[in-house]
Amino acid sequence: MHVMADYIEDADKAAVPIGHLQPTLLESGKNLMLSNDCKSCHQLAEKSVGPSFNLVADKYKKDPKAPGYLVNKIKNGGGGVWGETAMAAHPALPENDIRQIVQWVLSLGQEPETRKSLPAEGSLQPTLGKPEKEKGSLYLTAAYANQGGPGIKPLTGKKTVVLHNSKILFSDANRRKDFESVGFNGTVYMIPPKGEGWVSIDSIDLTNVFSAELAAGYQTPVQYGYEFELRLDAPAGKLLGTAGLTPAASANGKFNFVLLKFQFEPINDGKFHNLFITSKLMDKNEATQIGLGSLRLLAK
Repeated sequence: MHVMADYIEDADKAAVPIGHLQPTLLESGKNLMLSNDCKSCHQLAEKSVGPSFNLVADKYKKDPKAPGYLVNKIKNGGGGVWGETAMAAHPALPENDIRQIVQWVLSLGQEPETRKSLPAEGSLQPTLGKPEKEKGSLYLTAAYANQGGPGIKPLTGKKTVVLHNSKILFSDANRRKDFESVGFNGTVYMIPPKGEGWVSIDSIDLTNVFSAELAAGYQTPVQYGYEFELRLDAPAGKLLGTAGLTPAASANGKFNFVLLKFQFEPINDGKFHNLFITSKLMDKNEATQIGLGSLRLLAK
């Protein structure tokens, strides 16, 4: 098993590096080769009916178009490169399997990377670089591949768990009702509606979390105020706490932030939950617009 911890500063999960999965994919490609008829015409280092895998890797190691070319070659067959013997076509072989075989073949022309497989149980200390910034999430990815065997495809698997920063920004809060999203100085703010609305922060572990601070910004003091609720798993779910932005709390100048604190009992059920922040105006004549900048989870 291979495990990797990556600190990603934005919400793009596609940006999670996959280089650490390469050993798993290469092992899978080798096993796929062994489980098919490749070895009947190709050997690792010696010429057979066709060229050795080492020769193929050496020939194409500097060709950026090699992966696509070799995938088509295996799938459709053909000759003329290594002599008169034509390569048999493999139209029934799944393209994903072909790509893994090609990755393994081309890896033979690269410097080998040796990684020790992890035990079934244990712990490790990830190298995270400098995750001191107040945005981003920790992505823990584990990948597994067994050895497979002749005629048996290897079993592979991968799972990623996301651990959010204690300060959660709203850049990836895609689920919301009547809230508007506005970007300012690199930060995404949620603008509450003139009526009632909500915004959701999904997949949060609330173990040992006793409180939360909602950062609300404004340019001019509010006249009547806003009321916020923190609810569990649904807009009308379990009420965790309430907080309000009052005229008195917002009367200290232009463009300020105030921290609205929610106190609640921690949810120690070992599950991930969705947090819903609901809002409503204390009076429909409220003219001041505010923006929600972040939600920080606190252990005490």
